[in-house]
Amino acid sequence: PAAGAGDTATPPASAAMDFLLNQASIFHRQQAANGIALAYARGALTLRIARLGPDDPVVGIGHDSLGGALGAAGQWAEAVTKMREALRIAEAEGSDYALLGTALSNLAWALRGELDAAPDDAADREERLLQIAALERRAYKQDRHLRGALDEWTATRLNNLCGSYHALGDRQRARRIGALALATRREVLAPGDPRLAFSLNNLGAIRLSDRAPVRALPLLEEALAIREAAFANNRRDPRRIKTAQWLAVCRLALPTPDAAGAAALCKQYDLDYDALALRAQEYRPLT
Repeated sequence: PAAGAGDTATPPASAAMDFLLNQASIFHRQQAANGIALAYARGALTLRIARLGPDDPVVGIGHDSLGGALGAAGQWAEAVTKMREALRIAEAEGSDYALLGTALSNLAWALRGELDAAPDDAADREERLLQIAALERRAYKQDRHLRGALDEWTATRLNNLCGSYHALGDRQRARRIGALALATRREVLAPGDPRLAFSLNNLGAIRLSDRAPVRALPLLEEALAIREAAFANNRRDPRRIKTAQWLAVCRLALPTPDAAGAAALCKQYDLDYDALALRAQEYRPLT
């Protein structure tokens, strides 16, 4: 019903309104309209709590959605708080709850965002990375238990764990897990699926860290081709740009540098050629 004179209209605490607010939040988040996305996510969560109480698993999903919107807005401390609450509710549902792995993984994501926003010389950086990796191991074991080894969710958990081990400097373990994530995704996804690019990009970056640009090159080329197709109408998509940067560095790190190929990428994506050439020196094979 319409609000009376002087009243503020409030949406009804119904499942339909909850759904509409949540979908609106997702849409605006995809458009990088973070303030609007946050407002809708907060509204959806408020309605869920009013309708279902604080401990319902659907409320846990609402905390998770709001945590994602907060992270996208760079508000990492509150994002971590929301993801912790989502995990608390998920754990209360028991070890066979379908979204327990997601809650574990999303808390790890928020903690990593918070860490990446902290100074690089933070004294507790390694300890925090180890905590993140522990959450990602739990997420992987959970989803492998429920979904099996050949599953996209399982592959996603492996891919995330690969990134944490790479950040910890454990390239051998990161390489092994990253290769397994890529092999799993190739098994369960169609060629060219955008999700393949995450594993290709991760493994390519690890191969570069191994000073093996020849082995990194086809991985990064495939990743960029997938992302260019997936985001054909958005040349400034950050995932597309990130892969273009890695590929330009890789071409400059080759035993015989492909300067022309790197320069073409820099022109296409407005990248700093000199900065990437300097960076490439740390990835060139040792003589």
